[in-house]
Amino acid sequence: MNRSIVKQVGAFAGYLTIPLMIVLAIGLVAVRRFEWYILLGLVVLLVAIALFAATNPEAWQRRLGRQRVSSTISGIVVSIALLGIVVLVNVLLQRTNVQFDLTANKNFTISDLSVQVLQKLDAPVTATIFYDNTSQDTLTQAQDKLKQFAARSDKLKIQSFNANLDPAVANSYKIKQVPSIVFEKGQQREEVSSVDEQTFTRALARLQNPVTRRVLVVTGHQELSTQSNQQGLSLALAVQALSDNNFKVEVYNSVTSTSTPTGGANAAGQTAPPATIQLNPASDILLIAGPRGRFTDDEKNRISTFLKGGGKALVAFDIAANLNAAQATNLNDLLTGFGVSFKQGVAVETAPDRSSPQNPLTMLPELNTQSELARGLEGQNVIVFQTTNVEKAADNKGTFTDVLKTSAQSYLKTNLTSQTAEFEQGDLRGPLTVAATFEQPATAPLPPQTATPGTTPGAATPAPATNAQPLNTRLVLLGTPALISDRYLQSQGNYNFLVNSMNYLNESNNAIVIPSSTSNAKPFTVNESQSTLTFWSSFLGLPLLILFLGLVAWWRRR
Repeated sequence: MNRSIVKQVGAFAGYLTIPLMIVLAIGLVAVRRFEWYILLGLVVLLVAIALFAATNPEAWQRRLGRQRVSSTISGIVVSIALLGIVVLVNVLLQRTNVQFDLTANKNFTISDLSVQVLQKLDAPVTATIFYDNTSQDTLTQAQDKLKQFAARSDKLKIQSFNANLDPAVANSYKIKQVPSIVFEKGQQREEVSSVDEQTFTRALARLQNPVTRRVLVVTGHQELSTQSNQQGLSLALAVQALSDNNFKVEVYNSVTSTSTPTGGANAAGQTAPPATIQLNPASDILLIAGPRGRFTDDEKNRISTFLKGGGKALVAFDIAANLNAAQATNLNDLLTGFGVSFKQGVAVETAPDRSSPQNPLTMLPELNTQSELARGLEGQNVIVFQTTNVEKAADNKGTFTDVLKTSAQSYLKTNLTSQTAEFEQGDLRGPLTVAATFEQPATAPLPPQTATPGTTPGAATPAPATNAQPLNTRLVLLGTPALISDRYLQSQGNYNFLVNSMNYLNESNNAIVIPSSTSNAKPFTVNESQSTLTFWSSFLGLPLLILFLGLVAWWRRR
């Protein structure tokens, strides 16, 4: 390249240093952090100074008062500048945790939902990692993940203690197990043992919003149990999911109107006795999963009053429980006045891409992406088994939204005693709504809340009644309880669907549904000859190449 052009480029770099310094100074004062663009600006500044020093030695002559500045001095200046770049970049990277995630699925980048939770932190939070001599790997994983969180918020600080070497610290935190991570904000603490983004984000959300709604899992009519069973038709995983997502879960016997907290015995080894409670539309959510038999008039009046007063409920109809007339439920009676009901029949899916080849009652219905229940479910399937149709009456006055629908090739088998699975006269052709939401303003005043003797210990404090913000009745209607049972809740789509449903009922828009990161690595094999070539190329070939380049440079300068 022409020497004059190089000199002009160097002069331009010199002129660039002044505005760069001003911009960087303003940026540091404004953000008060070494963000990536500040780091980039500093590197450009040092490169500009080095380029100017190397290409314009006469400028240094005038400043040093000499007639001649040797190339040696210019080389020293350039070397010092380059050394400064390396030192500065290393020091700042140590302080800022800058990283580049080049994976297609961004497996090493926290999600936008986690960033939103971090940005809402209103006070400093300390994450303390407790480990022992056998959990060094967990310590490393936790530190790496927490550094990603800390890079997005200056309110999160990280520290670690070896429980073997610092037992007093571990005892002061009353940790339950090692390894574990304790998030602390003021007097509030949240302890977790899993090292993943979902767990960390939930813990931070619980610190930010410690008051939660109470979910009452209704029993008394052979609904799905909260205790796991071999068939997988239970709600054990659902209870755990709700607890993990900041809900207080209790078992509510609608026959006796009593409640018992889930989780078994307390710290003293005692099981809390059932306590009589009053349903509060401002703080409670009912979960009714596949009841059998009939609700009494007292139960219907109590639950209907709760719902009409602005209560929330997830209601799942079990068509299998209604094949026997003696077990048939009057669940639709609880929904009287809302213009919604469950149809007597079982959905059959015949579309090949929407049903299981082995069982047409197992299907992957289409998800309404405009529904609030679809948040974070992009690319995920919700598995539905043995479901019925959710109907909307013509006089429905609320907002009814289809969430899951079968294909046009499906149909509802209404004759459940038929010996054939084929479509018959009287069956209802698809598409069928197998999950829906319903909302309308409360049609009854909020019942007065009285202090009930023997209130369940540890129950969530009911929200105070207020006329400033009228309540809305909200329902999530499922054509089958299997969707939220242990058997199918192991599917990521079903799990996220349940969490979204409860956040919808909670009237919360900050649902923490973070899809699992899946690796799309494409490994390749290296044969023996390729391995040998790679070894000798790096061990012998690279040094020989450097030696050859050095000899060429020496020969040209002779």
